Amino acid sequence: MGPPSRPVDIAGGAAAIVSVATSFGKRVNAPVQEAVESGRLPVRSAAVVVPEADKLRPLLADGAEPHVLEGLIGMAEQHGPSGCRLLRDGLIAKYGRQDVLQDQQRMGKSFIRLSQPQDTGRARSSTG
Repeated sequence: MGPPSRPVDIAGGAAAIVSVATSFGKRVNAPVQEAVESGRLPVRSAAVVVPEADKLRPLLADGAEPHVLEGLIGMAEQHGPSGCRLLRDGLIAKYGRQDVLQDQQRMGKSFIRLSQPQDTGRARSSTG
Protein backbone atom coordinates (compact mmCIF):
# COMPACT_ATOMS: atom_id res chain seq x y z
CA MET A 1 0.00 0.00 0.00
CA GLY A 2 1.36 3.44 -0.94
CA PRO A 3 1.45 6.55 1.20
CA PRO A 4 -1.91 8.16 1.96
CA SER A 5 -3.07 10.92 -0.37
CA ARG A 6 -2.69 14.42 0.90
CA PRO A 7 -5.85 16.58 0.91
CA VAL A 8 -4.13 19.07 -1.42
CA ASP A 9 -3.50 16.33 -4.00
CA ILE A 10 -7.07 15.12 -3.82
CA ALA A 11 -8.52 18.64 -4.06
CA GLY A 12 -6.20 19.62 -6.93
CA GLY A 13 -7.00 16.47 -8.85
CA ALA A 14 -10.72 16.88 -8.31
CA ALA A 15 -10.58 20.51 -9.43
CA ALA A 16 -8.83 19.49 -12.67
CA ILE A 17 -11.41 16.78 -13.32
CA VAL A 18 -14.32 19.16 -12.74
CA SER A 19 -12.73 21.86 -14.90
CA VAL A 20 -12.07 19.48 -17.78
CA ALA A 21 -15.49 17.81 -17.51
CA THR A 22 -17.18 21.22 -17.61
CA SER A 23 -15.17 22.22 -20.69
CA PHE A 24 -16.40 19.10 -22.50
CA GLY A 25 -19.83 20.71 -22.62
CA LYS A 26 -18.45 23.01 -25.34
CA ARG A 27 -18.38 21.58 -28.85
CA VAL A 28 -15.00 23.23 -29.59
CA ASN A 29 -13.38 20.96 -27.00
CA ALA A 30 -14.61 17.69 -28.53
CA PRO A 31 -11.11 16.71 -29.77
CA VAL A 32 -9.75 17.11 -26.22
CA GLN A 33 -12.58 15.02 -24.82
CA GLU A 34 -11.93 12.33 -27.43
CA ALA A 35 -8.19 12.30 -26.56
CA VAL A 36 -8.96 11.93 -22.83
CA GLU A 37 -11.61 9.24 -23.32
CA SER A 38 -9.33 7.24 -25.62
CA GLY A 39 -6.55 7.35 -23.03
CA ARG A 40 -4.18 9.39 -25.24
CA LEU A 41 -4.29 12.44 -22.97
CA PRO A 42 -4.22 12.48 -19.16
CA VAL A 43 -6.79 14.72 -17.44
CA ARG A 44 -3.96 16.79 -15.95
CA SER A 45 -2.72 17.61 -19.45
CA ALA A 46 -6.24 18.24 -20.75
CA ALA A 47 -6.66 20.77 -17.93
CA VAL A 48 -3.86 22.79 -19.59
CA VAL A 49 -4.82 22.19 -23.24
CA VAL A 50 -8.32 23.64 -22.81
CA PRO A 51 -7.31 27.03 -21.31
CA GLU A 52 -4.38 27.32 -23.77
CA ALA A 53 -6.80 26.74 -26.66
CA ASP A 54 -9.21 29.28 -25.15
CA LYS A 55 -6.43 31.90 -25.04
CA LEU A 56 -5.41 31.21 -28.63
CA ARG A 57 -8.86 31.05 -30.29
CA PRO A 58 -9.39 34.83 -30.62
CA LEU A 59 -5.92 35.21 -32.16
CA LEU A 60 -6.26 32.55 -34.86
CA ALA A 61 -6.91 32.91 -38.57
CA ASP A 62 -10.12 31.39 -39.93
CA GLY A 63 -9.95 27.61 -40.19
CA ALA A 64 -6.84 27.25 -38.03
CA GLU A 65 -8.48 26.08 -34.81
CA PRO A 66 -8.56 22.31 -35.54
CA HIS A 67 -4.85 22.32 -36.42
CA VAL A 68 -3.95 24.30 -33.31
CA LEU A 69 -6.00 22.06 -31.04
CA GLU A 70 -4.42 18.93 -32.51
CA GLY A 71 -0.96 20.49 -32.01
CA LEU A 72 -1.71 21.29 -28.37
CA ILE A 73 -3.08 17.80 -27.75
CA GLY A 74 -0.11 16.14 -29.44
CA MET A 75 2.44 18.19 -27.54
CA ALA A 76 0.67 17.59 -24.21
CA GLU A 77 0.49 13.90 -25.06
CA GLN A 78 4.24 13.67 -25.59
CA HIS A 79 5.58 16.28 -23.16
CA GLY A 80 2.84 16.92 -20.61
CA PRO A 81 1.33 20.25 -19.60
CA SER A 82 4.59 22.21 -19.73
CA GLY A 83 5.22 21.09 -23.31
CA CYS A 84 1.80 22.29 -24.32
CA ARG A 85 2.55 25.77 -23.00
CA LEU A 86 5.74 25.98 -25.09
CA LEU A 87 3.80 25.97 -28.36
CA ARG A 88 2.00 29.28 -27.95
CA ASP A 89 4.32 31.56 -29.97
CA GLY A 90 4.91 28.96 -32.67
CA LEU A 91 1.20 28.36 -33.12
CA ILE A 92 0.48 32.08 -33.26
CA ALA A 93 3.27 32.54 -35.82
CA LYS A 94 1.91 29.75 -38.03
CA TYR A 95 -1.86 30.03 -37.52
CA GLY A 96 -2.44 33.49 -36.04
CA ARG A 97 -4.20 36.37 -37.71
CA GLN A 98 -1.92 38.76 -39.53
CA ASP A 99 0.43 40.72 -37.22
CA VAL A 100 -0.85 39.08 -34.00
CA LEU A 101 2.57 37.68 -33.03
CA GLN A 102 4.35 40.95 -33.79
CA ASP A 103 1.78 42.90 -31.75
CA GLN A 104 2.16 40.55 -28.78
CA GLN A 105 5.95 40.71 -28.93
CA ARG A 106 5.81 44.50 -29.12
CA MET A 107 3.52 44.60 -26.08
CA GLY A 108 5.88 42.22 -24.25
CA LYS A 109 8.84 44.49 -24.93
CA SER A 110 6.91 47.47 -23.58
CA PHE A 111 6.02 45.55 -20.45
CA ILE A 112 9.63 44.52 -19.89
CA ARG A 113 10.82 48.07 -20.44
CA LEU A 114 8.24 49.45 -18.01
CA SER A 115 8.95 46.86 -15.34
CA GLN A 116 12.74 47.24 -15.17
CA PRO A 117 14.07 48.90 -12.02
CA GLN A 118 15.37 52.40 -12.41
CA ASP A 119 18.31 54.01 -10.68
CA THR A 120 17.01 57.07 -8.85
CA GLY A 121 20.49 58.27 -7.99
CA ARG A 122 19.89 57.90 -4.28
CA ALA A 123 22.46 56.00 -2.31
CA ARG A 124 21.14 53.57 0.28
CA SER A 125 22.29 54.25 3.77
CA SER A 126 23.56 51.32 5.77
CA THR A 127 22.59 53.01 9.05
CA GLY A 128 18.96 53.46 8.15
